[in-house]
Amino acid sequence: MKQFDSTLNHSEISPSGHVSKRTREARRKHNWQRLLDADIGPKPPPQPTEAEALRKQAAQLRELADRGMSPTKHRRQAARLEDRAADLAAQHVQEHQLSGHDTATCPSHTHKDQQ
Repeated sequence: MKQFDSTLNHSEISPSGHVSKRTREARRKHNWQRLLDADIGPKPPPQPTEAEALRKQAAQLRELADRGMSPTKHRRQAARLEDRAADLAAQHVQEHQLSGHDTATCPSHTHKDQQ
């Protein structure tokens, strides 16, 4: 039993199942161009902003403190990280206002920092 190329247009195949060299070459070029035009491969996961990363780290430190692991030290460090995240978020909003961007409708950023 002959196996057919799944991307091959079967109307181009002769009744005997053979494909002419011209047709095969044209199909190869077509498939190659489709591969070049397509976004191939997995997309990298979206990276959190620095402020989001700081908030996540602060939440982890607070969780450690709640479980009794150096509670004073971890709560103090979490508070510092949260303050730094708030400063970064405020700085980000201020930069957008100075550049004339509308921070509520800016399509290039998601403003989770403003919450």
